[in-house]
Amino acid sequence: MQIQKTNFDEFEKNIDNEFHKLDNIPSGKGNKWWTKEVKNAVRKVSKEREREYKIYASGCDQADGREWLYDLTCLEEEGDYLKGIPLVLESEWKNTKKNYEEYGIRYDFKKLLVSRADHRVMVLEAESDEKGKDIINQLLQHVQKCRHSMVGDRYLFACWSKAKGVFDCSVYVVKE
Repeated sequence: MQIQKTNFDEFEKNIDNEFHKLDNIPSGKGNKWWTKEVKNAVRKVSKEREREYKIYASGCDQADGREWLYDLTCLEEEGDYLKGIPLVLESEWKNTKKNYEEYGIRYDFKKLLVSRADHRVMVLEAESDEKGKDIINQLLQHVQKCRHSMVGDRYLFACWSKAKGVFDCSVYVVKE
């Protein structure tokens, strides 16, 4: 199984654009504020889609319901029936008491591994571009080793660079 960096599809590009509206925000807002803002960005893009998705997220403006399985879940429903899961999102901001290896990012990312969503979004924070790339490479190893990974699985990584004060987004897809 190979994982290849790829181009954004339209949905991912719109999410990337919304995340970049948060670039250069002064630090000191706190993890709760950042989590709310990234959820609101994804909610906005999801609500603009041609189909009406239901958004489940806590601490998000105008969500259709409380958090369900993930930090944010977009569901496509028909009456009482679940038709699909267009997107799931997990976010984990740096915690000075715990690093990647101890908890946090890896734990949340494993939840994305078991999702059958069309798009899996992982929002994370890194001290530098190099550290962000290192973390993403470690997470991609989890995708490669997980026997439930399937060809076509898409992962959007949105890494907030503390050094630059901007989001760096990239998309990876599972290939044969």
